[in-house]
Amino acid sequence: MNRRRVLTILAAAALPLRATATEWHGIALGAEARVVLSGPKGDARAALAALALLAEMGSEFSLYRPSSLTRLNRDGWLDAS
Repeated sequence: MNRRRVLTILAAAALPLRATATEWHGIALGAEARVVLSGPKGDARAALAALALLAEMGSEFSLYRPSSLTRLNRDGWLDAS
């Protein structure tokens, strides 16, 4: 086994030690949701930003709160804004 292979194995073995778990509870698209993310801290922050985007999309497509979808259903058309 050469030095490069040993370093690769050691680096791969060390990854789980630096991983962190981030948990998110909330409402996504009208349903209760729970997401558990495990990985480097930067990746978890990026994934949580994606969850925030999902929440924003959920508010745009809500059938129960004022949204683009309720306006489309009410008026039959949407402005292109």
